[in-house]
Amino acid sequence: MEVTSKAGYEQPKVGLVKAVCLTVADGRYACSDYKGIKYWSRRVFVIFEINQKITRGEAQFIGKNMVVSKEYPLSSSPDSRFRKDLEHWRGVRFGERLNNNGTVTLMTKKINNETGQVEETEFKTESLEGIHCMLKLEDIGKEKSYIAITEIYKLPKGESGMIRENNIGYLPDGLARKIALRPEVNPDELSEPIRGYSDGYLGEEDDGEVPF
Repeated sequence: MEVTSKAGYEQPKVGLVKAVCLTVADGRYACSDYKGIKYWSRRVFVIFEINQKITRGEAQFIGKNMVVSKEYPLSSSPDSRFRKDLEHWRGVRFGERLNNNGTVTLMTKKINNETGQVEETEFKTESLEGIHCMLKLEDIGKEKSYIAITEIYKLPKGESGMIRENNIGYLPDGLARKIALRPEVNPDELSEPIRGYSDGYLGEEDDGEVPF
């Protein structure tokens, strides 16, 4: 008797690959466990289209570019994985604005179209959408293979971006369903502000415009 069943999800190949950011999606709140203590944190998904093709599965997707994503706790902390990955991608550190309520807002520099001057402005996650980059994909699985984004790089100078197939704002159905099952507000109803950081971290960008 022949034994046949549906193949598992096709994972991308490991290595460096060209990519373009399609969406930065609000991941709502997810529960984490740190040393036995459970807590809820706001999440964000960064979704990329990569220059690798789907080779099996549903006929409508075969031959199309793969779409991959990475989930992060949404944090402006210098120690957060989200901020570290973005700074590695853009090539310079973010500036910071320390707010009166004890929170920290990430700042970037953009050219003012009216004055032509480079000005400091609030960083918006939406500015990542449409930005080309290089992704490092590695197998981080322990008991079974799991290919994940481990580093994000700026596209090398002179290198052209990949040809995008999906629209900006694209959100895979499976990921949309996963997010929809999560609470929209923090179940712990935490009211403590994010701790501030030293003003010494400000001003480490150069005077040029950065991608985001």
